[in-house]
Parts: sequence; C-alpha cells; structure tokens
Amino acid sequence: MLTTTRQLCDHLRPTTLRDLFQPLSLVQRLERMVEDKRLVNMLFHGQPGIGKTSAVRILLKELDAEVLPINGSFSTGIDTVRDDIARFCSSTSLWGRLKVVSIDECEYLSKNAQAAMRGTIEEYPWAAFILTANDVSKLDRAIKSRCLEVCFDVTVFDAPAVIERVLPGYHQKLTTLGCCVPFERLRQIMYLKFPDLRAVAMMLELEAGLKPT
Repeated sequence: MLTTTRQLCDHLRPTTLRDLFQPLSLVQRLERMVEDKRLVNMLFHGQPGIGKTSAVRILLKELDAEVLPINGSFSTGIDTVRDDIARFCSSTSLWGRLKVVSIDECEYLSKNAQAAMRGTIEEYPWAAFILTANDVSKLDRAIKSRCLEVCFDVTVFDAPAVIERVLPGYHQKLTTLGCCVPFERLRQIMYLKFPDLRAVAMMLELEAGLKPT
C-alpha cells in the first residue's frame, strides 16, 4: 500500500514506450529504433514533467545499451566532456552493445562544455548521444544541428488521443497499488493536468489521501 506522493509518482512513471504521454506516431518511431537496434544522436526537448527522461531510460533499456548517464544540472563543466565522456567514447563496447552518452538537462552545461561537446560528438561516430532539455533555447545551436530534435510538447489536437490511449493502463496501475480512484475521476484529472505526470500524481494524492513528500 502506498503512503506518499513520491511513491505514487515513481509507480506511475512510464515503463514501456506505449506508456509515454506522447502521440502514437512518436512512440512508433522510437519502437522502430528498438526493432532496428539503431540510434542516431537525438535531442528530446519540451516542458518539465512530460516524460523526456523516462523515454530515454526506456529506450536504452530496450536496446540493452552501454550507457554513460550524466546530469547536466550537476556536471556542468568542461572536465565532464574532456574526461568522462571522451574516456567512455574512446573505445567500442567489449560486448558489442550500443554505446550511448545520455545527458539530462543538457542546457545547464557551461558554454565551454557545450563547445567541447560539438567536437566530441563528431570524433566518436560509433557512440550515440541522447540529450534532454527543458529550455532548448539555452543550448548551443551547433549541438542542436548535430542531433535529431524531438519535441515532446503535445498539441491540443493530439492530447485527447494520447490520454485515452494511456488511461486504462494508469487506472490498472492505481488499482493494483490500492489507490481506489474511479475511472471517470482519473480521466478528469488527466485532462486537467495532462501532460505533467507529476501534477497528475499530486492531484491523485488528494484523492487517495497520501502524504506529500
């Protein structure tokens, strides 16, 4: 039985590509990458809480990739690029797996680090880079030009189809976790707070009487 909002948010986090709060067309593009065992350098951007980081984690797990994870809001300096990333990328995988550098909130990398990244991406073509950013305007234009940009912001037109696709799965998760939220009430919350999963969890906290954390 859940007792805190944080636990609820963790359990509601997408675990498959089909769980993502994204149009089916984008989900299918990612699924094809998994089927083909192929990645290109990509930049996932969009508002916070929309599932960018979850999408990266699911994608890399499905591909069984060898990953160097970096949080751009913590490791902001050029040494991260020169030392950690270059060391990771300088050799191919011993197990024949895809090598992927995953940088979350990459817009917080310093200007010098972003400048160094441009050359690093080109120097190691056997490694793929997947970046996420909330504010893509803060990211060096040259880095953006080296990545396939994927916008995670969902249009008003696409939102209803996305909600109706993920709604049954999320209701099943809540039922399994012992959170008795009626299906129609969950639908109301989804439409009100979509696509921010954190905001959905906060409202469900009120419905289920969980403690905020």
